[in-house]
Amino acid sequence: MDLNKYKYSLIQKINSQLSMWFDTKSEISNLEVYRFLHSSYSSSGTLQLVGLYQLIGFLMVQINPEEDRLWEKEELRTFLDGLFNLTKEYEILSDKEAVKHIECRHDENVPLIQIIDDDISMLILLKAALEEKGWIVVANTDPAKAISQYYDLKPDCVIIDINLSGISGLKLLEEIESHTHQHFVPIFMISLMNDRETRIKSFKLGADGFIEKPIDIEELTVRIDRHLKRKELLNKALSVAKADSDQHEEIVNDWTDELIKRKLFVSIIDDDPIIRTMLMRILNVMDFPNFDVSLAEFGDGVQFFKSNRLKEKGDHFLIIDGVMPVMDGIEVLQKVQKIKHSHKVHVLMLTGRKGEADIEKALALGADDYVTKPFSIKELQARIQRLIKRMNEFVYR
Repeated sequence: MDLNKYKYSLIQKINSQLSMWFDTKSEISNLEVYRFLHSSYSSSGTLQLVGLYQLIGFLMVQINPEEDRLWEKEELRTFLDGLFNLTKEYEILSDKEAVKHIECRHDENVPLIQIIDDDISMLILLKAALEEKGWIVVANTDPAKAISQYYDLKPDCVIIDINLSGISGLKLLEEIESHTHQHFVPIFMISLMNDRETRIKSFKLGADGFIEKPIDIEELTVRIDRHLKRKELLNKALSVAKADSDQHEEIVNDWTDELIKRKLFVSIIDDDPIIRTMLMRILNVMDFPNFDVSLAEFGDGVQFFKSNRLKEKGDHFLIIDGVMPVMDGIEVLQKVQKIKHSHKVHVLMLTGRKGEADIEKALALGADDYVTKPFSIKELQARIQRLIKRMNEFVYR
């Protein structure tokens, strides 16, 4: 995707906001300034405007969003003078000079890893480490939600903490293993306990690996990589066998696929029009042959719920910005969870919040996955493609 026009739109948006403040207002609320910087920070990072991203990040750490104060116009002008000058420079610099390009992994067919752990610190650590390998990682703190997500997404590998609250990780392993007899899905157990009895019981129930905490991340990634390569070889062998099957059966399967096509409503909820426009463009060119897809965008949660879109019969995939005015992403999730058919709603959070408490709350409220801003557009495209594709595949298994 050519990001140049979106970069230009962001620069114009920032300059327009600064001009409005400096020309028409005498006082500006602290929260308004913070939200403006937060939105611009996320967008500049996503659009790979490195200098702008770094400057806004520096400005943000100097503001306490909880502080109830008003900025005098001249005080704010002084504070944001560097930002104003930089955006003016971006308008006259060539794209080659202004932007540092970052190469990103964006293969939609990369492995999908599922982590089930109610230790949020460990979950965040593992997710970040495994995504550094180029894998797509979905995370769960709630075992019941994890089981549902496992059925929907059919991951390529699962990591389970034995010491889950509410249900034993071994019980969860047993539940998952009972549904994987036709498909090879490597499962790794992690635990503070490393006694012989626990390890043997894990392997008897179907675990392919056992890692003691504290975890050696390098060892874990190497072992996962090894099992994924074996899984790939097995899948290739199965594909060859499938290709040799009766042609009549293939025709019947094609007819059945069309017959049971499901309705999928994809909704983007983000207060940044640039991000919404890019996501809509991405989704419009994606191909989901087994879903009848309906796309829509909303500037905030209030607009989304007023549309009554969740009342539409079918599956729903929500892409929600975590920080929005009026109603933020957490509040949207709280309302979604109260809806009768919320189990048919899949949620991807776009969050600038890196605090454990915020991520834990989002996962507990039903988010299927989270992506920390700024994100790579191509990587986000691959993640969305893979998650929805896995929902497609599950229909026919």
